[in-house]
Amino acid sequence: MALWEVIELFVSKYVKLYYDVDDKIIEDSELQNWRQEMTTEADHGGLGIYGVPGEMGKFTSRAQVTSVCAFIIFTCSVAHAAVCFKQYDEYAFPPNYPAMLLGEPPRDKTPRQEQDILNALPGRSNMVDALTILKLLSERHTKPMGEYEMNLVYDPEGIRLLEDFKQNLRALSATLKIKNRIRVPPYPFLDPCEIPNSMIP
Repeated sequence: MALWEVIELFVSKYVKLYYDVDDKIIEDSELQNWRQEMTTEADHGGLGIYGVPGEMGKFTSRAQVTSVCAFIIFTCSVAHAAVCFKQYDEYAFPPNYPAMLLGEPPRDKTPRQEQDILNALPGRSNMVDALTILKLLSERHTKPMGEYEMNLVYDPEGIRLLEDFKQNLRALSATLKIKNRIRVPPYPFLDPCEIPNSMIP
């Protein structure tokens, strides 16, 4: 996926900027403590995340750190946009994708009448409540990917990498805009201009 590749390239270069050799990864106690916190069971004060790359309970390479950081960025931006921002478009016409149904689900393939469908839909009040929530969940609350509310990068080389990242996002956005002109229906939700930096404003 093009978005993953753009994110992974940026993270890879950024990790390499500060960890030019794998030994620096191994020696970074804060980085190792972060991995430990991720993998420690929730019952023991950790996050209980399985499958975090590493060897013998440690990060041992830049590739492992890149993989984890890229996955976190991808999940909190791209995956979030893919799931959340289309919700209102899908649910706004309740018979298309009702947020809830009343009664028993059909247990056979007997054709149903229009009244059967209407009887299964929730009342107006419940529908308005559900659509209000879905509308709020579909809103974008942060700047687009690569455009940050607060500048935290001051290192000239880091700034250059961030500018490269933004340029790659703009190029991908231009490609997707062209595709969306001919795609029926268009799918704007994964255009980098529409993807937020994170789930939290």
